Amino acid sequence: MNQTVFWSFAILAIFVWMMFRPFATAPWKILGVFALLLVVQPLTVAALRASSRAYPLKYDYVLQALDQALGLTAFQIARLFTAWQRAALFAIYELLSAAMIAWYGIHLGIRSGESRKLLYAYLIAFLVGGCLYGIVPAMGPRYAFGTLFPMGHPSVAALPALLDGNPNAMPSLHMATALLLVLFTGRNQWLLSFSVLFLVGTVAATLAFEHYVVDLVVAVPFACFVVEAAHCRVAPSLKYLGVVLAWLGLIRFASPELIRYPWALRFLTLLTVLLGIRAVALQWRGPRTANAEEPERPIALTLSVPPRTASLLP
Repeated sequence: MNQTVFWSFAILAIFVWMMFRPFATAPWKILGVFALLLVVQPLTVAALRASSRAYPLKYDYVLQALDQALGLTAFQIARLFTAWQRAALFAIYELLSAAMIAWYGIHLGIRSGESRKLLYAYLIAFLVGGCLYGIVPAMGPRYAFGTLFPMGHPSVAALPALLDGNPNAMPSLHMATALLLVLFTGRNQWLLSFSVLFLVGTVAATLAFEHYVVDLVVAVPFACFVVEAAHCRVAPSLKYLGVVLAWLGLIRFASPELIRYPWALRFLTLLTVLLGIRAVALQWRGPRTANAEEPERPIALTLSVPPRTASLLP
């Protein structure tokens, strides 16, 4: 569906909601998030263009070589999909903004919702993620390799190259945001099932169009960092951010060693993915938020009454 038509129907539905529930605050908050996305989008495009001029050397060939050492590349995965499957995946890829707004609206309505923290997570993800793009600037295989993607078999030197394009590949914010939805389910099984399906579709879509496999790997600890930072848990957030920075440092300064020893690269990838699985398990089984805590019990006061004395009268 055309994006303009889709968002027109969505805004119309919100105004109909406001007509029937004039005192509800949720539709106003959803409209606020929608307006925020409208403002952020052109600013993001301008920032990416400035980043492209600031970082003319891109690491796409390095990331492609790392994927080859890993044994799984975006080229291999993208070739698996037929034309109609690619069209469906592209629709999923384009639905990220709608999914973010819908998830925020759901959290406004459910008892265990964390709408404010989810909004903080969105802001942290795009602000910090945009800064991280400059450490390993890359565009993605479709832009770096052109008509070779996905049917070609590129063999390039694992070195930075002068490429013209926006450096918005490493880490994958599409992957990180889809994982955020999984980590913000409020222990609701239906939300967990839907978010996992959306995550799987996003993984396939990002590899079919925009990202390298290693982009998605680094996005896993980045999403975990965002969740911990949104909950103001400083120590765990710094640990996850350290994992992200370690990956980016290895890719930028030690990629020849990672390519030379693929078993080490695969081991690090496995550990990183397990970190994400552990984070989902902890979020699902962990303690409930402060809003759901058991209220304090009132203190029972016991009054001691002195015993009645015997009467001195006969």
